[in-house]
Amino acid sequence: MTTECLSATDVVFKMVDDNAERCRILAKLGMLRNEGLDYELAPASLELFVLKEMGVRTLPFKVISYHVSQRGVFLDSHAESVNEAIVKVSVQGKREKSSVSDGNGAVNALDLALRAALEEHFPILNGVGLVGYSVESLNGGKGSAAKTRVLIKTARGEDTWTSIGVSEDSILASLTALVDGIEYAILEGKY
Repeated sequence: MTTECLSATDVVFKMVDDNAERCRILAKLGMLRNEGLDYELAPASLELFVLKEMGVRTLPFKVISYHVSQRGVFLDSHAESVNEAIVKVSVQGKREKSSVSDGNGAVNALDLALRAALEEHFPILNGVGLVGYSVESLNGGKGSAAKTRVLIKTARGEDTWTSIGVSEDSILASLTALVDGIEYAILEGKY
């Protein structure tokens, strides 16, 4: 479903027939918006949220665990860092698979590891990749303990979609947005 230009209210009205259910979902969206989870910024995550609230969202995979590390190498004139991510997933509640990837930053390493763990089960992910990443501190003044909002833009060919994650842990916020972006690609690939 294409919802890139619709407001959250329009998306809910388009997807949900029952008026009481619409009101319940819109109220929950309002509460989440107050916590920084503004789904209007991320239509892919909004669609997934509405499907979950309607009770019709079946998770194609689940992240069981993840680990991200960074190590640095100091050379004569500069330093270089290597970021590594390990992701373990369960596919449709049955099979577990782990993957390790190095990346240009923690989020790139997570993205590569997550897709590597899933591409065997979901070939639709071939050609899907992260093309945009932004992070915003939501409650300034708390320094490194501030809540962060991460927006990730994912693409397959000319098609792009945006997903969101919010957490006091910027890596967890990033992983949440990555998972939504990949799940959306799988969902859209079914149609």
